[in-house]
Amino acid sequence: MSQWCIGYGCTNSSDMEIKKSWHRLPLENKELLSKWVAKIRRTNTPVNEHSRLCGDHFEADGFKRLPGSSRVNLKPGSIPTKFCFVQEKKPRKLPAERKSVDRKQPQTAQRKTAEAALETKRFSVKNLRQEPKVFKFYTGFTEEQFSCLLEFLGDGMRNMTYWGSSSASNSNNEDLGGSKPGLSRKLTAEDELLLVLTMLRVGMPEQDLAVHFELSQSHVSRIITTWVNAMFHRFKEIDQLLLQDKRLSRSYGYSPVGTGATVKRQAQNWGPRITAIPIICMEGMVEVGIYQGNIGGARFEEFVDQNLCPNLLPFNGVNPRSVVIVDNAAVHHTLAVVDRIHATGAMVVFLPPYSPDFMPCEELFAQTKNWIRENDVAWQFCMDPQSMVEEAFLQVTDEQIRNYIRHAEYL
Repeated sequence: MSQWCIGYGCTNSSDMEIKKSWHRLPLENKELLSKWVAKIRRTNTPVNEHSRLCGDHFEADGFKRLPGSSRVNLKPGSIPTKFCFVQEKKPRKLPAERKSVDRKQPQTAQRKTAEAALETKRFSVKNLRQEPKVFKFYTGFTEEQFSCLLEFLGDGMRNMTYWGSSSASNSNNEDLGGSKPGLSRKLTAEDELLLVLTMLRVGMPEQDLAVHFELSQSHVSRIITTWVNAMFHRFKEIDQLLLQDKRLSRSYGYSPVGTGATVKRQAQNWGPRITAIPIICMEGMVEVGIYQGNIGGARFEEFVDQNLCPNLLPFNGVNPRSVVIVDNAAVHHTLAVVDRIHATGAMVVFLPPYSPDFMPCEELFAQTKNWIRENDVAWQFCMDPQSMVEEAFLQVTDEQIRNYIRHAEYL
């Protein structure tokens, strides 16, 4: 069996070619054993009958040779004293010779040339104006029309508050004012309008727009939402009678013979439920109540008190607005609603079940819903859906309402 020296840092073993003397610990002599352990200076010295210490740790005068033998024995009372408690470290390699690097700054002219080359590749109004056909393809406008549009929107578009900002306010309406918080603006107002028109005209996804304009997708989304809402509030000031086509999304287009035209649109998100209660007569639209969510009995009674009853006249066979025709919704049949209408002297008529042909408001609802579908892009980014529903009802003329009443055969 191989024997290993227990001396600190010693790697000698009995299998080595150079033979050494091996000595057991003096287990019988406790005093001498404690001196050996103290000299060895190991944390956990293995003190047992199998532990050995090689002869390299003893002085030469500590041995005695037996007569007629090559073996040597320790003299009584010998103590190991030769230990190497400091390990020699290999010398560190000399550092490699460092060569000086000539770091010359590029010349100013070369740097400007490189920056100019990158600038010509960017998607911007400045670069697209060089090719009028490409500019009109992405925006739908000529350069002159584009400038007129930006001028019509006003100078407030250059420093308006982005939607979703920490200090966002409701200032993006008439004056479109307010300073933009947060980081500095990365695009000019012209390039932001180009981005929005490209999305509306070509249907380019936000991720592609982010790559073309070198922005993050969240930044692109904020720009689109802010501009669409601002343009909606700005355009609604125009007299509606002057507009031939009030839709943002096209419902027709050109395509090769035998194929249908397709319109690229993003996924629809119609937002919260909006409930509308219109009051119509032969004079046109009287009132319209627009609420978010469903209508309960208490809210409908409040609508009757504040909007319906003040417009009613006593029934005498001649007075207009003296007969109230309602459908069979549960909130219409409450006793409180009927009593409030009778208190004005007017008459209440409930339609038979499942009779939408006798309700002119059904055609009114179809017209307003169709207008919202045609302007789905504005709806997707509208922060106040109730105001857009109100705008949809404003598209209905008094003559159209009279036609709906005639179609229901009340006249």
